[in-house]
This record gives sequence, structure tokens and C-alpha cells, in this order.
Amino acid sequence: MVFGIITLGTNIPTFAYNFSGPRWQSSTIRYYYENWNSARAQSYIRIGGNGWNSTDVNFIQGTASNYNVYCSEVMNPSVDWTGITNSSYNATTMLFVSQTIQLNATTTSTWNNNGALQSVAIHEFGHSLGLAEYPNAAVIMNPYTSGTNSRYGTYGITTIQSDDRNCANARY
Repeated sequence: MVFGIITLGTNIPTFAYNFSGPRWQSSTIRYYYENWNSARAQSYIRIGGNGWNSTDVNFIQGTASNYNVYCSEVMNPSVDWTGITNSSYNATTMLFVSQTIQLNATTTSTWNNNGALQSVAIHEFGHSLGLAEYPNAAVIMNPYTSGTNSRYGTYGITTIQSDDRNCANARY
């Protein structure tokens, strides 16, 4: 008689996302930019917010008197970032109070590349949801636009991925 052993593998789900702490009280978040921003900046700010439309979050364009996230184009050659999100939050409730998103137009390798700039804009709007960076993964929340294991340069990511979507939906 012959006996055999069959080994069954178990798939353990892995998730390529992290939360960074605070979140918005509502899943409808208003962003605003002023008209002095270039047409390119205005377009990619809208693309950044709209990039999360397949989630439970609704980014909508606000007004000068009614917004949560202030967005702008900056010209800052003394920094090495292509985009940055700064947040204020209530430490008791862990809810965001306000945020700014800046897209740096002096990083021309990103600014002049539609895919790279889209990747940066959507990535920064991810931070405005409270999503943290997740390095070395093919997700929009990968911290690097270019270079080794980067979301755009290595993986060609210009839209949210399933793990990004799952993270946003888990938060909101």
C-alpha cells in the first residue's frame, strides 16, 4: 500500500497600505485652488482628486470660503520633493481640520511628464485621506516617483491600485 502526503498551501492575504492616523469626519472632501495656478497645475489638481472616485471618498471642488484642502503650484528649487501634503488635525478627535497640497513645478522631470505628474497628484490626494506611504510596492502610495522600486519609474503606476482603494474604503 502506498501512502502520500499532500501539502496544501494557504494564501495569506497581504495588504500594501498603511494609515497615518487622522482622517476626515466626512467622506466628502472639498479641495480648492486659486486661478493664479497654471492651467497645468489646475488640471492635475482636479485629476488628483478625481483619481479617488472609485472609492467611498468623494473629492469635490470647493470655493474660497468652503474647502478642506487648499491646493497650489509652487516653484521651490531648494527642495527635493515633487509634491507634499501638510495637515492640521485635532489630537483629541484624530480628525483633520485643514490641509494643503503643493505640487512643485521646478522638478521638471516630473512636471513635464504627464504620467509622472498624475502619479504625484493622486499620491498627494491619498495623503489627504490619511493614507501613509508604502515603499517598494506597486501602489500609488509608494513614496517614490522615480528610481528603483518607484511607483511611476519602476511600476508605471498613474492610478490608484486595489490596495490603495481598499485602504481608502477601510478609512471611510
